[in-house]
Amino acid sequence: MALEFHDPRAGGRPVGKLDYDERHVAFIASRVAGRVDRTYADFTGMTVKKGDHLVDIHSPDLYSGERELLIALEGRSESLVEASRTKVALLGLLPEQIRETETTKKPRTHVKQA
Repeated sequence: MALEFHDPRAGGRPVGKLDYDERHVAFIASRVAGRVDRTYADFTGMTVKKGDHLVDIHSPDLYSGERELLIALEGRSESLVEASRTKVALLGLLPEQIRETETTKKPRTHVKQA
């Protein structure tokens, strides 16, 4: 559809409708139960790209999963460690985030949703 430009002082009433392109709208779902504590994409029409940090989610499930991983690491049971790593990965943690938890020995209280 082509746009036509008219001088608004010439009279008449402009008619038309502007809308967003539905082909460029996406929906995301969190992998963990919890609450959104902070929103970074905080107004309608904001452009975001894949991988942008959108929200901080507080998740008790993620916290307990990471605690289980740290306890498994202390026990030195490789099967429990692998099961715990799998659990937190299924909750949405990336491999580098899992390594960070193992290195710092601190479970995170929030997960960043992209």
